[in-house]
Amino acid sequence: MALFGSLDALPLEELLQLLAHKEGALEIWNLKDIPATTIYLKPGYIRSVDQGGRPLEALSAKATLQALLRARRGSFEFLPGAKPKHKVRLN
Repeated sequence: MALFGSLDALPLEELLQLLAHKEGALEIWNLKDIPATTIYLKPGYIRSVDQGGRPLEALSAKATLQALLRARRGSFEFLPGAKPKHKVRLN
């Protein structure tokens, strides 16, 4: 299921609930003061949070997710089945 849209129509918290049992990459961009971000999902959890093609460490990933949850403008696209090219995983 490919999915795309804007955060003003579907906020991130609702989007994550919708995708809770999916695996893939949620790309988010056009955000004020936040670089384009990719959230890699695996059913039931967040596998990795990447910016600029690089994984963020746990504390940076948490801060980025908190900022994204507050964002009300931006664009997103979910790419089903996409997996990170790196081995870094969040616990």
